[in-house]
Amino acid sequence: KTAPVKALSVKRSSLRDQLQLIKHNRELAMFFLACTFTGFGNILAMPLYQIIQVKQLELTNTEIGLTRVTYFSCLLITYFVVGVVIDRLSAKHTVAFGFAAFSMVPLLYGLFGNYPAVLVGSGIQGVGDAIWDIGFLAYVFRLAPGREAVVFGLHLMLFGIRGTIGPLLSTYLSDSLPVADLLYGASVFGWMGFLSFAIYAWKTKKQPATAL
Repeated sequence: KTAPVKALSVKRSSLRDQLQLIKHNRELAMFFLACTFTGFGNILAMPLYQIIQVKQLELTNTEIGLTRVTYFSCLLITYFVVGVVIDRLSAKHTVAFGFAAFSMVPLLYGLFGNYPAVLVGSGIQGVGDAIWDIGFLAYVFRLAPGREAVVFGLHLMLFGIRGTIGPLLSTYLSDSLPVADLLYGASVFGWMGFLSFAIYAWKTKKQPATAL
């Protein structure tokens, strides 16, 4: 008669443990900081895109449909390209491209605000979303081996917080501030995230490797 198999105990990570993990991993902390800035700017601008398309440009249903076709076409192409970039360069390079993409879209809408800018912006948004899906996941896997699910879960939780605050704030402010100014502000948040990530990556690359 075989002995009964004991159930494996599962260690649960509290929010405090997750924050401690970030505290002791500076690169991961900088990644989350950059995501907070750029992600907030991206979500802040999203409702404003619809306001411009419908209220200001008065696009037809067909024209709006073409913007979505452009978005998903670039999304699908970038899924393939991102995989090649990660394999040949690194996930870090891919993440930097994603931050830059999200920062460019509100700037395009704010500067031009016409239909060609909407089409180009939709394509760049597709590029950014594809990088967010694949590149960010690959980067988190490299930063926290063995704790990937915990870290990515925290990453998505912060995404949910930004996703709740951003649209409410931008739509509320759109009644009292020019939409273009809100888009410029969203772009500033985006570039703050990109620059914080790029500068940290450049500094760590310049530092000499320490002997083990």
